[in-house]
Amino acid sequence: MDYNWTQIKEEIIRETKDVFQVQRSFKVRETIDLFEKVLFYPLNSPSLQLDGLSSLVSVALYQLLVENTKDTSIYFPHAVKVEQYLRKLLYLINPTEYNQLAFENRGLSAFIEELGLNPNTINYNWNELKSHQKTNFAEHLLSTYKLRNIESHLCEDYSKAEILNKLKSALVIYLYATYKHFNVLESLINKESVLKFSSYTNTVKAHFQKWHSRFVHIEGKEEFEEISLYVRETDWDIPDNLDIEDEARARREGKIEDLRKQLIKEKQFQMIIVGDAGMGKSTTMQYLSYQDACSQSIQLPMYVELKFLTSDINIKQYICNKFGFDFRQLNELLQKGKATLFLDGLNEILPTIKQEVFIQIKNLIQDYPQTFM
Repeated sequence: MDYNWTQIKEEIIRETKDVFQVQRSFKVRETIDLFEKVLFYPLNSPSLQLDGLSSLVSVALYQLLVENTKDTSIYFPHAVKVEQYLRKLLYLINPTEYNQLAFENRGLSAFIEELGLNPNTINYNWNELKSHQKTNFAEHLLSTYKLRNIESHLCEDYSKAEILNKLKSALVIYLYATYKHFNVLESLINKESVLKFSSYTNTVKAHFQKWHSRFVHIEGKEEFEEISLYVRETDWDIPDNLDIEDEARARREGKIEDLRKQLIKEKQFQMIIVGDAGMGKSTTMQYLSYQDACSQSIQLPMYVELKFLTSDINIKQYICNKFGFDFRQLNELLQKGKATLFLDGLNEILPTIKQEVFIQIKNLIQDYPQTFM
């Protein structure tokens, strides 16, 4: 089932606005972004039994908050998997303590205490709190605790208003727990991202070096740095109302890599290289992607050979298959402009899917305006 985390996050902000607006130091957007990353953070520990947690929570939140589904009793239990999330969170920040609690077969309250989420020392058997006891999101913690064993048949009698109110409490605790350990979690996630990106760029370099080892240089030159196309802009880039002298000045020209830097500086994020076969278009694009991989650039180079696309493998699927991303990670990179797409071989697309691929490229340009292509 499809879900969109951009929409989910906006709805979470809307649902919890009245809670967090009085907490001025609470970084709501940053915390929601981190909550998403922790939720999807991969674990190499089958004993945690958290497989599917990210998908269950995501789909449920999307259905309840974005789609406003009528089947609230079905999705609500999956949206409030707070205990599982807290278990994952503790495992990430303190695996030794997690293992001890798991060995002792401790329940939700133990994980709450270990994570420091109950500074008011509320009693979970209380039915309500006095006004002075409601600091530190205590009323939401109490409400959420009472949902720990909720199942779909147990909430069939809840009204939609009741479900949304209880869901709000669960969302608050998701974010409170994440915010409480923000620095440790952010450091962990960023460190893992650096390692993953390093592995990715090594893959890009390995692909290029393998291709380069088979490349026969016509002029016998071994210095690949010397290979760079010199180009000049074509007529479609020039406004119709320019006179001949202005038009000549308006045509930018130079090496592809230099023009690319100039376009990015001018906030123009698409560039088309057109030329006859054998001029070095593919060679230049492959080399630019290799350069980006070697430069430790923030933008990850994604070189796509369009001739390998099929009716079953689109551009996004090709990238995910080739470099080991999932769709959520890829979407995040493209949305934030942290990738450069090298789409090579428009004339080599299978005729049966050419129109479909052109639509894909158009959609990429529209959906990811910050990504250079």
